[in-house]
Amino acid sequence: MAAASLGVTDVLLAYESGRRRFEGVNLSFADLSQRDLRGVDFSDGILVGVNFQAADLGGAKFHRANLSGANFSHANLTGAVFDQADLVRADFTQARLGGARLVEADLAASCLQGADFTGATLQQARCHGTNWREAVGIGADLRDTQLVGADLAGTDLRGADLSHSHCQQAHLLGTDLSGANLSGANFYQAHWAEVVLDWANLAQAIMPDGQLGQ
Repeated sequence: MAAASLGVTDVLLAYESGRRRFEGVNLSFADLSQRDLRGVDFSDGILVGVNFQAADLGGAKFHRANLSGANFSHANLTGAVFDQADLVRADFTQARLGGARLVEADLAASCLQGADFTGATLQQARCHGTNWREAVGIGADLRDTQLVGADLAGTDLRGADLSHSHCQQAHLLGTDLSGANLSGANFYQAHWAEVVLDWANLAQAIMPDGQLGQ
């Protein structure tokens, strides 16, 4: 049966029978909280407002899926793939995103407060106004990422690559950027206080006052 015609019960039964590919499925506003859906493929799916709270989605695929307003709070998303997905206003509070891929994903106004995205790849992601407070992104790849107006207060970005990222008017209060690559990043008019920059690369970065970093 084509995935597009499947309902929630159909998907769960098929998954239990060993099926993993459900590309293009429409499960908008479904409740999949606390479900074990490891390795599921929801690429190109319409998953608006789906509740994935505390679900196990390790290695799941969401390529180009519409997940606007979805709830991933406390979910396991280790190694999941969200390349080019629509994640506007999605909730990733305290989710585990270690090693996940969110290349060119749209995370505008989403919440990643307290999330762990260590080693995740968010290259060229759009994160305007995203809440990253107290999140952990050690070694994350944020090259050329749009972080305009994002809240990065207390975020642990040690060793992360933010080269050529766009962080204008972002909030960086107590943000740990030790050993981070900030070359060519734009922090113009960012709210910047108690930022840890030990061993960070600031070459050609635009600082909050408009001066170039050294």
